[in-house]
Amino acid sequence: MLSMAKRVFWPYSYRSGGASFHKIVKNINAMEEGLSALSDSELASKTSHFKELLASGQTLDDLLVPAFAVVREAARRVLNMRHFDVQLIGGIALHRCMIAEMKTGEGKTLVATLAAYLGALEGAGVHVVTVNDYLARRDSEWMGNTRQEPANYFWPVERDSALYGRVDSLVRALTPEDYEVEEKNRSAFLTEEGAVKVEKMLLSKGLIPAGSSLYDTENIVMMHYVSQALRAHKLFAVNKDYIVKNGNVVIIDEFTGRMMEGRRYSDGLHQALEAKERLDVNSENQTLASTTFQNYFPHYGAAFQE
Repeated sequence: MLSMAKRVFWPYSYRSGGASFHKIVKNINAMEEGLSALSDSELASKTSHFKELLASGQTLDDLLVPAFAVVREAARRVLNMRHFDVQLIGGIALHRCMIAEMKTGEGKTLVATLAAYLGALEGAGVHVVTVNDYLARRDSEWMGNTRQEPANYFWPVERDSALYGRVDSLVRALTPEDYEVEEKNRSAFLTEEGAVKVEKMLLSKGLIPAGSSLYDTENIVMMHYVSQALRAHKLFAVNKDYIVKNGNVVIIDEFTGRMMEGRRYSDGLHQALEAKERLDVNSENQTLASTTFQNYFPHYGAAFQE
């Protein structure tokens, strides 16, 4: 157990025999000028070259530096986005099967392309997992598709907490004519006028695909965000249904009036309340299925083996 904890949480540079992250980043940066001089076809041919090197006996660790350098150059050309050094470090951490924690807006999706490309060179595919269906579709189209089955590696990407804040700002702009409230059932829903207004705002901010409707099947998840934000604002009152304590939303028991610390509303409502109060939005607690780490990780080959 201790050895696993060391593997996950100790910086790689602290382990015997491991090159420091900064040295690796320096080597990646040294290749940038040469790669920028290549034509698009020459850059694309690097993938076949890397696969040939793997077939000849080299390892993914051997190819990390040139592979990461190629991904950065491709991202610069195609997306007009260049990986910063700290994002390269995040990619190295993912490849080393370590935890890479990044704040919202620091480029988790761009970081994932580094380790995903390197792992995919083996030809077995890569899974990049997120709990938000819309963001998964958006980012897969944005960053490019990878094979889905089977896979040797997987990296979870956390829910984009900033999305709650962005939806909250839209709900604040609504007027009483835009929604209706049923206190008895503790439900709130948009009127026809409100739905049109919200749809326009979501489209303008790129939160739903262009040309789509708020009620399209592909936007069910986003509609859920809007509904919970509306409930948080119109049906739950601070200092009555909940209080804010030490930067957290704490539920108040409606029968006893006591604080229910540690308890959280489900289905994103608690996150909507956190966004309403302009607090840090914490991850949602929701169990969709369960298995043990011992049974699950071995399906991804050697990457998670000790």
